[in-house]
Amino acid sequence: MDDEHGRLAAVYQAYDHERSVQRKWSPENPGNQFLGRSRTATFDRLFASEGLTLGGTRILDVGCGTGEFLRDLCERGATPTACHGVDILADRIQRARERSVGINFHACDARTVPFEADSFDLVFANMVFGSVLSADVSDAMAAEIRRALAPQGAIVWYDHRYPNPWNRNVRAYTRRDLERLFPGFRIHAVSVGPLPPLVRRLGRMTPWIAPALDAAPVLRVEYLAVIRSPV
Repeated sequence: MDDEHGRLAAVYQAYDHERSVQRKWSPENPGNQFLGRSRTATFDRLFASEGLTLGGTRILDVGCGTGEFLRDLCERGATPTACHGVDILADRIQRARERSVGINFHACDARTVPFEADSFDLVFANMVFGSVLSADVSDAMAAEIRRALAPQGAIVWYDHRYPNPWNRNVRAYTRRDLERLFPGFRIHAVSVGPLPPLVRRLGRMTPWIAPALDAAPVLRVEYLAVIRSPV
């Protein structure tokens, strides 16, 4: 286990046991509900504009955690047996297998995924690069994604675009960073997620204030992007 692997394992183990983290991500929070709806709507528009589909598509989710995202994709039309999730934390992969039917999960390092070149039409990277602080590790992960991606395939990226001063365990990725990680690829990036720490505190005022915040692109702290293969 290298230093970055050990750091990530410790961080996510702490997340699993911190009540404040559980409250922060509670699905009952009106702010989280707004952020989720907004992100899904943006995802749908971006997906449609790029002509992407889920049914029958070979899908890889890098940093899949307990598999919630892949299960959601299957409910939206993805074929379970064509979906693969990888995560460096074996306990999360075990939970993913217990909660999922038909989806394939693998405990492995994203720098060396157990697939041949050109294996996937869609590769999802949701809040996984932002958890990696080592530039060498993120470079190696991006190279492995490029290797596993089929010609004419696409990477769907979702991560921080601004630094988070309250969380030293994450980092931001600018558009220039995306261009460096995926040289020559076409990048269609849109901003999402207006000031989540504030939106989560709006309570009953969420339906009135959150849309106004979302209307200002500069307040959206994350990037949702489709990154297309140059081939």
